[in-house]
Amino acid sequence: MASATTFRRAVNLLHLRKGLWHNSRSNAPKYTRAYVVSRNELQFAIHEVHDFESHYRRLKHSTECDREFINMVVESTAAFCEEELAPLDARGDSDGCTWVDETTVRTPPGYKEAYGLYRQAGWPALSFPQEHGGQGFPLSLSLIHAELIAGACWTWGMFPGLSKGAVNTLLLHGSPELKKVQAAAGGGLTVLAELVCGAATGTMCLTEPGCGSDLGQVRTRAVKLGDKSQQGAGPRPSPALGESGETPSTGRGDEKGRSGSSAGGGGSELPVYELTGSKLFISCGEHDLGSGQIYHCVLARLPDAPPAAASPKGTRGLSLFLVPKLWRGPGIATGAVPNGVTCSRLEQKMGCHGSPTCQLEFNGARGWLIGAENKGMGHMFTFINTSRVGTALQGVAAAEVAFQNSLWYAKERMSMRGVGGAREPERIADPIIHHPQVRHMLLFMKAVSEGGRSLCFECAQLADLMRDSQMEAELEELQGEWAKGRAARQRAEELDERLSFLTPILKGFLTEVGKEAADMGIQVYGGHGYIKDNRAEQVYRDVRIAPVWEGTTQIQGLDFLGRKILRQRLKPLVHHLGKVAGQCLPYLVSRHGSLRRHARSLLAHALEWQWLTMRVAARALLKDREAVAVAADPYLMYAGHVSLASHWLKMEAAALEKMEGTGAPGSLSAEFYATKVSTSAFVFEYLLPRTRGLRRAILADPTVIQEIDKDNFSFDHAR
Repeated sequence: MASATTFRRAVNLLHLRKGLWHNSRSNAPKYTRAYVVSRNELQFAIHEVHDFESHYRRLKHSTECDREFINMVVESTAAFCEEELAPLDARGDSDGCTWVDETTVRTPPGYKEAYGLYRQAGWPALSFPQEHGGQGFPLSLSLIHAELIAGACWTWGMFPGLSKGAVNTLLLHGSPELKKVQAAAGGGLTVLAELVCGAATGTMCLTEPGCGSDLGQVRTRAVKLGDKSQQGAGPRPSPALGESGETPSTGRGDEKGRSGSSAGGGGSELPVYELTGSKLFISCGEHDLGSGQIYHCVLARLPDAPPAAASPKGTRGLSLFLVPKLWRGPGIATGAVPNGVTCSRLEQKMGCHGSPTCQLEFNGARGWLIGAENKGMGHMFTFINTSRVGTALQGVAAAEVAFQNSLWYAKERMSMRGVGGAREPERIADPIIHHPQVRHMLLFMKAVSEGGRSLCFECAQLADLMRDSQMEAELEELQGEWAKGRAARQRAEELDERLSFLTPILKGFLTEVGKEAADMGIQVYGGHGYIKDNRAEQVYRDVRIAPVWEGTTQIQGLDFLGRKILRQRLKPLVHHLGKVAGQCLPYLVSRHGSLRRHARSLLAHALEWQWLTMRVAARALLKDREAVAVAADPYLMYAGHVSLASHWLKMEAAALEKMEGTGAPGSLSAEFYATKVSTSAFVFEYLLPRTRGLRRAILADPTVIQEIDKDNFSFDHAR
């Protein structure tokens, strides 16, 4: 494992390489204003609201990370994003990905070179464990890093983002033997280390042509090829591996080679499975980044699993497999050969053109089981939840980019005079930023991007604490301290439950308001927002998928209200609202009138939130169970608005403290802090009141939704 100093040197190499390939894009078209990392906002959120330095000091099992190092990571990431990634965003949208053949997809110009710089700087390994080649820094540092990438070029960031999900899944659910499997490329790397260092990338393969969110209908099959492996993905101690120098004409290895894989390091054998089926909408399923190796986390059904029937038990029969694009050939000299994974097509999409969305065919492709048989859906949720947090960042980034694009335009675009009279009489007309409705839209974008960032940072710190408790439990158990180990595991489980509660709010709410912010970005531009050159429409097209993938907003609402709250008898909600109340109570007696008013409002909404939950539960129990499904969507949005307001109350309090000088001295201007207080007022006066309409929707008569017969929706079509 490299030290923080070594990592710092690796990052500095990035700056030395600037311009080596960047100059080759000098003739690329120029698009509007360049993306700028909001350094002041990050400084405020990281150090003055969430105090990451103190948070990191509480962690026992992460690499030391002080304020200087945090700032170095932010600044180095910012330079990479502004100078290398941001120029790729428009080019990725215009050029897109190119399907060459079933094993070759070209990414847009510059993507591959940027990924090389990213790997060279050591970024992929930032927050992964040291024993697998990682840097060992806290998970939250990686999320801060990812947020900047999401704003600069979301589609490029999908490649390393998906790999994180694959690594997390293997770390939590992979067997010790699977974690030691040698990579097909050799060189002493394990499969896990190959993913950690970024040489290989990962994907998540759930959806099928006839199966979307209902994964109980998955039809991809997996067959176990043998109890013991004979030949595998990497070198093994047995001389049999090196005795065959023949490469079969199929490029797939002989039957003996297809029946097993070697677990490197100890020589223990791993069963190998053969998968057959099609997977649809696989992001980054085929591409030219890294070494060419791609590891697919695939849901499939074993022969003795429960049938793929449309029943609640359907997903319980799914197993999860790790399937590489390339497999080790039958002889040491053979190297990696195709493994029966092909890309039959690329989807033509509304947005996100810079990332390939593939239909993958698994034609007897070999792989290993991740975790236990028939428990794959639970294991895959590690990957899914990683992606859901990443998708929440997509919503935050869309709001940030829409705000940046719109703000400069609103300051320069002149149209009419202000309703209250000329604001800039020396000009032919007033800039549109003086018009109240334009300001409303700008403030909405600002509130969503900055408040959403704070929401994500809160969850990132919870993830740090959870992983720290998990590592503490493992250490105590190794030392025979079983009681301490159990206590640490209990803490980890409690933190996991809290993260599970907050994840649907992040994914469902932040993607919806991020999409709304992008839509407002077009509106600020007026007719010019509909023109491609201004890129406002690209922000909307790219983020429009966010409320859809990784579980639609409606599914998030059902999961949140039904499974996370009602099924657990309101326990997670009561715990969460207790924290909100604890946040509000000190401010009820604040000397600042705005803090008192906002704390009272937030506390009232928290109490109403609990009351609404009990009303829905009673209605579902006594009258109509479908009342939960009808109420779920507005209920999730209600929870999101209250959560956003709670973070703005926290930011307002931090800003007022800095303005007064009652705490540690602030590093930003008085105008910056005053703007924070004003934006918080906007949230409480204009955004939180949206809950009034949501309250009515939650309590509305659910039979109105269900009373029309399916054949009577239209008497002209779909009959």
